[in-house]
Amino acid sequence: GRLRKIAIVGTAWTVHFAPWDDPTWEIWAHASAAAMCQRVDRYFDLHPQKFWTKPKKWDKSYLQWLTRNPVPIWMQKRYAEVPASIKYPKERVMAEFRPYFTSQAAWMIALALTEGVTHLVFFGTHYSSDSEYAHQRPGCEYWMGQAEGRCVQIVLPPGNPMLRTPSRLYGYESHD
Repeated sequence: GRLRKIAIVGTAWTVHFAPWDDPTWEIWAHASAAAMCQRVDRYFDLHPQKFWTKPKKWDKSYLQWLTRNPVPIWMQKRYAEVPASIKYPKERVMAEFRPYFTSQAAWMIALALTEGVTHLVFFGTHYSSDSEYAHQRPGCEYWMGQAEGRCVQIVLPPGNPMLRTPSRLYGYESHD
């Protein structure tokens, strides 16, 4: 069959290793990563409207960017003030999968699965256990496992901490 390779892009430091120059990879990025991206096929901002309309510390012009961005951006619904917005197919995803979504990347992976992804690679999507995003990590790792269970090849670049903890095998290496 045909390969469908998708790079999930966030804002952690491994974002710089994304396959920007390789057109065989689709780039799906968190909208907050826009300034770091050299090219993007889809953006995602699945936060409620009241969240993305508030000024951001990391980008004071985020709302203005949303209104001018020409790249399709999956959101909770289609918003007239965001011309490139596309309603995320939540109902379709929820009908097919268990409702365990703790991060935007989890929603992205689930959508990729409904669209026939064969390879997923994660750049800048770390959800480090010592960060404010630690509570989002379990859901992302769950969806990585769901993808592997459907024979999707998961690729993690060096330095990405996902699926690397615990570092010792329970029972065999964890008990001295």
